[in-house]
Amino acid sequence: MHVLRGHRGEVICCSVNSDIGIVASSSSSSGVLLHSLRRGRLLRKLDNLEARALCISSTGALLIWNDLEKKLCTYYINGTHIATAILSPFSGQISCIEISADGQYALIGSSSCRDGQYPLVGSSSRKHDEANGESSIKANLSESSSSNKIFLRSYSNKPTENRLFIPIPSICFLNLLSLKVFHTLTLGEGQDVTSFALSKDNKNLLVSTADSKLIVFTDPSLSLKKIEGDDTLKS
Repeated sequence: MHVLRGHRGEVICCSVNSDIGIVASSSSSSGVLLHSLRRGRLLRKLDNLEARALCISSTGALLIWNDLEKKLCTYYINGTHIATAILSPFSGQISCIEISADGQYALIGSSSCRDGQYPLVGSSSRKHDEANGESSIKANLSESSSSNKIFLRSYSNKPTENRLFIPIPSICFLNLLSLKVFHTLTLGEGQDVTSFALSKDNKNLLVSTADSKLIVFTDPSLSLKKIEGDDTLKS
């Protein structure tokens, strides 16, 4: 057993990847720390980063969500900045994030977060200035929608920065390195995403929503199956 040290305040979130043997964690006072899973040794300290949620991939890329700035960022574990995506306008909350087992893409789940009802899974609660924001944003960012309503701004000698406009509630699939949305699953009113889990073969996505439902999305047909109460899963 190892005790991972280095944070000076409450740990807000953490992520572990056994394939590369690294634990990533964040606190409001110490930034993001990377530890060796096997030895417990502090490998790197990223002081300038603040993460409400984070996830580390098997390829050594770190996905970070900053809820105060409404910003997603990706970094390599050596601290090199890869890309940034700013969610604007965005009146909701990112309730959960995950990276696919192959490290190729990321998933983000959004919710309306009225009155702070749905704090991010595994994180401490925090007040939000936009608690009474718009009830819904009607948009369709599916593959058939050209450019997915992403506005790309290029900067010379700087990492890519995207500006994203996503519907609420929804689940968005992004390329991990560019942070560009390539597919969106838009959910119905009241179906705020509370958590999700992606199978290792990337073929099944299990989603839980605020209206007490479990929804299974399957690839390639993306057929919809629901579990309500004690009902069994129907095909």
